[in-house]
Amino acid sequence: QTELKTSSSLGKWVSPIAGVVIGDEIVARGQNLDEILRQAVRFSASLSTLSLDADRSDDDEQPRKYSEHWSRSISAAMKQVNPQLIQSFGQKVQLGEANVATSFGFMYGDYSANFGLLVPSRLAASLNNVKAKLLDLETFKKSALVIKPREFEIIIGSPSLTDPTLTDASVKKLRDNFTLIEEIAKAENIKLFRAESAEEAAHHINEKVAA
Repeated sequence: QTELKTSSSLGKWVSPIAGVVIGDEIVARGQNLDEILRQAVRFSASLSTLSLDADRSDDDEQPRKYSEHWSRSISAAMKQVNPQLIQSFGQKVQLGEANVATSFGFMYGDYSANFGLLVPSRLAASLNNVKAKLLDLETFKKSALVIKPREFEIIIGSPSLTDPTLTDASVKKLRDNFTLIEEIAKAENIKLFRAESAEEAAHHINEKVAA
């Protein structure tokens, strides 16, 4: 921090700790320095034991539970669509050198997807949860693994924008949040699909795998 204040660059910084060096520059996006620091930790092999699952302990628990229920619902719906794909849900991958595995919603062949849920009553916390899922996909995509999927996608569950129980303000907020997620995903070449039901999501996944 002192080096940045004095020279506005870390280019000439000499680490006081042996073995610690400055890596390549990586573009990061976050609402604050804490979010950016989490990304830096995730991309550092020596710090990768600090998994995102631990980082998320301070997040709102309810949206996370909603998201987990959404994932289980898609898996349950897949039993009717294509039972052979059930075992591809909840796959874990070790992305760093440390013995820490990251869970992904679905992974089959060249396709990997994570699931997020936008809850109208908890949009801010829901958005944070979705961004974490996107970060997992981004980390997987940029990892040094030799064998990994070629297509990454985030599947977002949300109520219909024509749902009569939603107010105009709620619909606008849903649209705005979805647009933001779309921009983040597009920047990292991660595909995006919005589903209004677990059945719709399951059919979409089945079509992606069959393509």
